[in-house]
Amino acid sequence: MVLLVLGVIPVVATLAAGVSADHFAEGRSLALTLAQEQIEILKAGSYAGIISSSGVAVAGFTDYQRQVTVSGGNGLKHVTVIVDWTFKGQAQQISVDTLVADPAGA
Repeated sequence: MVLLVLGVIPVVATLAAGVSADHFAEGRSLALTLAQEQIEILKAGSYAGIISSSGVAVAGFTDYQRQVTVSGGNGLKHVTVIVDWTFKGQAQQISVDTLVADPAGA
């Protein structure tokens, strides 16, 4: 009986670690999706409308915030979208970068 209990404890600990890793992966996947979604929204709008913004809460996802940084200009903008969230009390962050060309060829 003692051997059975000693064998079950590591198995339960391993399962708990697996569940935690799964929740982290879900949060990271959602953050990546939210960053890519913002990139697509910016690309679908006007070139002049591609501007920086900071710490904007994501509608429907209260634990996530997006920040957009835009640099360059003169026909080509470098866009970085950073998504911040918290997992188990620790700040997490993911970023996605892209280049957007002015369709007018300026």
